[in-house]
Amino acid sequence: MLTACTGYRSSGSPSKTTAAPAGSLSSGCGPHVPPSAVAPGTTQDRTLTAVSATGSYLITVPRSCRPGHPIPVILLFYGFGSDPSQFSALTHLPSQGSSDGYLVAVPHAQGTEWQFSGQGTDATFVN
Repeated sequence: MLTACTGYRSSGSPSKTTAAPAGSLSSGCGPHVPPSAVAPGTTQDRTLTAVSATGSYLITVPRSCRPGHPIPVILLFYGFGSDPSQFSALTHLPSQGSSDGYLVAVPHAQGTEWQFSGQGTDATFVN
């Protein structure tokens, strides 16, 4: 199971987030609340810049989320011809997961469809 430490800020505009190096805690695990954090009980489109890939995702944060506390993460991958917003509205999985206490992220495919080989920009972004 993936977990993340989260922080939030009740005001402020969304901004880019930079991935933490492998094996280290995310910036949300520190004693402060990152200015780019998504507030509990909300859903936002975000952009993440990782070592060699930049991508976007739709993230839903549960109301029970508390700064500096670990929270389980669910990654949802939509099917061909869809997108995170359409998939979320059709399945209600992000809202259900969030109501059960999970942080739910639905990444955008890097192209018009997912690269199922485990290679390429999708794998680089998701890893």
